Amino acid sequence: MLALPLTLDAVRRPEYTGENRCLPCTGVNIVLAAAGALALAAFVSTPVALAAFALALAAIYVRGYLVPGTPALTARYLPDRVLRAFDKRPARDAGDLDVLDTLSALGAVVETPDSDVGLAPDFDAEWRARMVASDTTTPRTADLAALLDADPADIDVQYHGDGACSVFCGPDIVGRWESPAAFNADVTADAVLDARDEWRALPLTHRGELLAALRACLDTCPACHGRVELGADTVASCCRSVDVAAADCTQCGARLFEVELDPRVLDAANV
Repeated sequence: MLALPLTLDAVRRPEYTGENRCLPCTGVNIVLAAAGALALAAFVSTPVALAAFALALAAIYVRGYLVPGTPALTARYLPDRVLRAFDKRPARDAGDLDVLDTLSALGAVVETPDSDVGLAPDFDAEWRARMVASDTTTPRTADLAALLDADPADIDVQYHGDGACSVFCGPDIVGRWESPAAFNADVTADAVLDARDEWRALPLTHRGELLAALRACLDTCPACHGRVELGADTVASCCRSVDVAAADCTQCGARLFEVELDPRVLDAANV
């Protein structure tokens, strides 16, 4: 009875499946598998073609890839606009969430004398006090559960080689942070804002966006208290490279904030 699960575990490639699955590469593999099945149907028989296609889909599901070198093939032959379409998050209606106005109403940010935006002094002081008093290296399930309105027993944290961590509630991924320091910033900011009735009335997706915006305002690292600098970076995914604006600690290297830059803005800037 255990032979099949053990065999699947032996061939499974978690670095290419689950949350790490690359959708463009998966799509390319399915197209190639379908093309191969059509060829078998034409030159051999339909039952053989269907069996081969089923096996190919199983391999893609378990291993992520069917054809070796898929990322290189995908990056070479698919236009960037197609690759980018796979990565797009669902668009929200304009005006659905005004980040600056909402954070201002919550008393978390204020306009600075030079017409910029900064953390409100009272919020800043309480937030930093909580960050100093908290564990900056290991996301705690109790904090995550409070932030996500979930049962702590259902929370599972998985770490990645780049320092990021993903959070699952049961089988579903519910959050991803650039680093444990970024996680610490979010759960402590959430704890400060929790005293405001209007905060808990916001949808979880909106709260996550607001917490990320607050992280972008930090000038010192929650982990080592080093200086945080905002700059541009290029992040390599499975089959494409993405230009991002990122906030990194100059002392410990923790990434606190990352957002993809609109290529149209970059093109305009390079004109």
